[in-house]
This record gives sequence, C-alpha cells and structure tokens, in this order.
Amino acid sequence: MTDLDLLHTPLAKLQRLRIIVNICFVVVTCLGSYFVVERSSAYRNLIIELKQQHALAGSEQRLRGQHIEEAHRVLRQQAILHRRQQQLIQSLRAIGLSRTPTTYYTEARTDGDNWRLYGSAREQSDVILLMSQLRRLLPDSVLTLQHISGSATEASGSAAVSFEIFARQATG
Repeated sequence: MTDLDLLHTPLAKLQRLRIIVNICFVVVTCLGSYFVVERSSAYRNLIIELKQQHALAGSEQRLRGQHIEEAHRVLRQQAILHRRQQQLIQSLRAIGLSRTPTTYYTEARTDGDNWRLYGSAREQSDVILLMSQLRRLLPDSVLTLQHISGSATEASGSAAVSFEIFARQATG
C-alpha cells in the first residue's frame, strides 16, 4: 500500500501548485495589459499626428484643385478674348479692304461676336459688291443685309443708298 501512496501526490501540494500557476497567469496577464496600454498610449500621439497630416494633405489637395480650376477658367476666358480680338481684327481688315470710292462707312458697332456696319453708297450695286467682298474676306461670318434704302437728289442728279449690314459668327 505504500506504493500507492507514492503515486498520489498530496492534495495540499496540488492546491499550492494550482495557486502558484494562477498567480503566475495573473501576473503575466497584468504585465501584458500594462505593455499593451503603454504601447497604445505611445502610438496614440503618432496616430493623432498622422490624422492631422492626412487632413492637411487633403486640404492642400483641394486648394491645388481649386487653383487648377481657376487657372483653366482664366485660360478659357483668355482664349475667348483672343478669339474675339482676332475676329474683330479680321472684320475691321475686311471692312477696310472692301472699301470702294463709291461706298462710305458711317458707323461700325460691335456686340460680342457680332457687328453691324452702317454706310452709304452711290448705287445699290455698290452695296451688293461690298457684300460679296465681305463674304469672300470673312468666310466664317454670316452676313445679312438688314436695311437698304435709296434717295435721289434732284439738284446734283445723283442717287444715294444707305445700308446696314449685320454679321455674326457661323456656328459649328
């Protein structure tokens, strides 16, 4: 029977062993929790800093996008202004080149891409000639003879025709 007692460890010894294992487990758990909390507080400042940098980078990117949009808008406006200036120069050049000794321009008005030309000529055929020359010189414009009227003076025996020509840019 003494052999049986050697195989069995006393109950008190097992309880002490169990208490020691539990105490070690609690100590290891407490130390692990402490290290986790300590590390997370160390990373908390880093995470806050990274979030601030991300927000700053996002706002800088939005500002750059706004600046790019503003630059595109300015470039579009400059392109429109340049196109209008070129059209006006081309129109004035065409008016000057189509002038004849019997046709007189009294006024030219511009309104954006459109313009009006007022004048007088000796005969109606001079106005028709002027229209054909302007059409040849301004192929991108649609020319319309808005008004033409004639008057004759008996004292000089000459006739005079007043006219109004409207021009607009042909669309696409």
